[in-house]
Amino acid sequence: MRLSKRFINVEMAILETASFVFYMKTILLLLLSFVFIQCNAQVKDSTNMQRKPIDQVLKSNQEMLLAIPGVQGFYQGEFDNGDDCIVIMVDSLKDVNIEKFPDSLEGYPVRVEETGKIEPLGGDQK
Repeated sequence: MRLSKRFINVEMAILETASFVFYMKTILLLLLSFVFIQCNAQVKDSTNMQRKPIDQVLKSNQEMLLAIPGVQGFYQGEFDNGDDCIVIMVDSLKDVNIEKFPDSLEGYPVRVEETGKIEPLGGDQK
């Protein structure tokens, strides 16, 4: 009779340990899932929050852009998918060193466009 009580107690201990391990694994999995989801959400939010408005980026980089030889001007553009970009207008793509232009400015992609020389209309205006 003593042996069977011991066997039952050992069997119960094994079952309790297995249940405990199962619950701990479940809790750990849920905790890791929560942490992953929160980190992923923060990364998405931080990329959108860190960018200044594009008009401020254009204004703060105006002197630098106009100092590049061949640059006629720049403006806020848009890709086909609706994403904003900065378009730099140059008089001739053949005459400018395309490597002098940045790939992006403060998170906004840059596109270079050939426009030809831009001159004011109507000659001398006062």
